[in-house]
Amino acid sequence: MLRQLPETPDRAGREIGLQILLGVARMAVQGYAAPNVQRAYGRAHELCRQFGDAPQLFPVLRGLYVYHLLRGELPEAHALGHQLVEIAKQTGDDGQSLEANFALGQTFLFHKGDLAAASHYLAAGAALYDLERHRMHAFLFGQDPGVFCLSLLAWTRLIEGRLSEAQLTLEATLALAERVRHPLSAAAALLFAAGAHLWLRHMTRAEHYADRLIAISTEQALPFFAGMGNLVKGAAEMARGAEGMKRIEEAMKMYGMTGTRFTQTLAWDYAARASLQLGRPEVAGEYLREVMPHALSDQGEAYIAPELLRTEALVHGALGDTNGAEASLRQALVRAEGMGAAFWRLRAACDLACLWRDQGKRAEARDLLAPIYGGFTEGFGTPDLKEAKILLDALAP
Repeated sequence: MLRQLPETPDRAGREIGLQILLGVARMAVQGYAAPNVQRAYGRAHELCRQFGDAPQLFPVLRGLYVYHLLRGELPEAHALGHQLVEIAKQTGDDGQSLEANFALGQTFLFHKGDLAAASHYLAAGAALYDLERHRMHAFLFGQDPGVFCLSLLAWTRLIEGRLSEAQLTLEATLALAERVRHPLSAAAALLFAAGAHLWLRHMTRAEHYADRLIAISTEQALPFFAGMGNLVKGAAEMARGAEGMKRIEEAMKMYGMTGTRFTQTLAWDYAARASLQLGRPEVAGEYLREVMPHALSDQGEAYIAPELLRTEALVHGALGDTNGAEASLRQALVRAEGMGAAFWRLRAACDLACLWRDQGKRAEARDLLAPIYGGFTEGFGTPDLKEAKILLDALAP
């Protein structure tokens, strides 16, 4: 019917609104990075530029931001995040400020690995959020910004080494998702909880959240989240000694069918580590070679680079290349320190300290690990900090 109307600002405004709704629906059903998502938001953006419809420009750019993010086109997404912040400043709309802070905080975390900036924007977004006033954002933008701000803030705090605080933030995220009652946002909260507990090596909890994620994603036809749920579950199964590789491989296929490239680095890291556990270092190396050049470039996902380098060190070690293992761990330490990623830094330091200990460099190993461990003020009951303390005690003169 719209095509039969003359090309006027009123007709354009109506079509922009319809294209935004189409984009949201297609994200949920076809996946965030599906070509039809770009068609909907791209058409809406073309109309915005043609008729200068500023009020609808924000949700259109917000939709394009998500599309580019999930396609793995992170520089484009980051630039759009900055545009959203500028528009929100001009309008003074607190709902737009909430969405803009979330968007830019997300790319500062995942793309730039700038934990301080990510924490700033995500905390600002969380502070602006009010469930009653912003309830409709989940339907307008496809996801609840309060749930996502808190989820990403939990991951940021975990990587920074604020482990107890991260777990409390995860609990707040899950509680909020229950109140929001938006399936995709509930799935996201479960994904972030499962992933965080996998990093914390709380495998029972990771599997629990992954099972709930798989159930809701299957029921609500959310293919991206179903794939990620199976990836986390498979990785948790492998970590506790069960056979999870088949699940990981099937999840990678499911994930790939959505057209998504964002978080591919994390998924392939899971597959590499699982391959190492199965005694297949050559296969693990192949997985890493697919993602590491991009991940370590200024186009990739900087937040996970230190962990990828730790996995690369394990591959070198399994192949008998101790020099290569040390070089990878040194790179991991440098990257983690530059990010302010105390948790990643501790893990890399423990691995390098173990390598040096086995080479008889006990003093060097202790001097490396002691100040990094000493920088922690919480989370001492987690497996990584417990093992670091045991290692330090064993290295005592």
